[in-house]
Amino acid sequence: MGGLRLVLSVVALTVLTQPSAAQQFPVKPITMVVPYAPGGNVDVTARVLQAAIGDALGQPVVIENRPGAGGATGTKSVAGAEPDGYTLAIGTSATLGVVPALVKNPGYDPLKSFAPVAKIADSTTILIVPPNFSPNSIRELIAYAKANPGKLSYASAGAGNQTHLAAELLKARAGIDAVHVPYKSGAEMVTAVLSEQVQMSFPDVSILLALIQERKVKALAVTSAARHPHCRTSRPWRRAGYPTTSRRSGPE
Repeated sequence: MGGLRLVLSVVALTVLTQPSAAQQFPVKPITMVVPYAPGGNVDVTARVLQAAIGDALGQPVVIENRPGAGGATGTKSVAGAEPDGYTLAIGTSATLGVVPALVKNPGYDPLKSFAPVAKIADSTTILIVPPNFSPNSIRELIAYAKANPGKLSYASAGAGNQTHLAAELLKARAGIDAVHVPYKSGAEMVTAVLSEQVQMSFPDVSILLALIQERKVKALAVTSAARHPHCRTSRPWRRAGYPTTSRRSGPE
């Protein structure tokens, strides 16, 4: 499973390309919809962009968090907005790829409902466990799960979320079992690991660096092909002995 890919998307850009003698875009505040709860990596990314976009366009950018249904709720709201360029959405591999693949009718078409504006960032998912949890590598984690059936649980940011699918892929390929405990946001998911309510999760590495460096969580592996440059404790899944089938599509 590759790293999280974020794409800034707008419903339509036709208004920007049609000549207008009356006014020049933009003439009013712009709404940027984040389809997840505050505090997660997507929300943090949006708030980093907020001031820069506002300064560049000369209009304030207002962020609206509209979580729900794995990101489909907020994304659907943008698909139904006026196609005038004033409503943007932060699109992710989850909302534009996973949700349409898992949900028969999410309320939008990822190819037809939006026009991509710019790629924002690539980010890597990381496997973390509480600092007092005994496994210190992914191999030891797999061994623990096999020796203690029914005792391993993991947190996700919601059913169908990338954090959920990453753990399920690990379970399937490693031949282990773990109980899924879904939360409403990435922030709640990380808190569950910090408080030892669960034994592992797959958050985005960008919001975990400080916690890893302060040894408040242990990083066992990253889903990228190479070690993360700012996370020395993490290992690529391939080098950690994790079974893979594809360099481009599977955890490595």
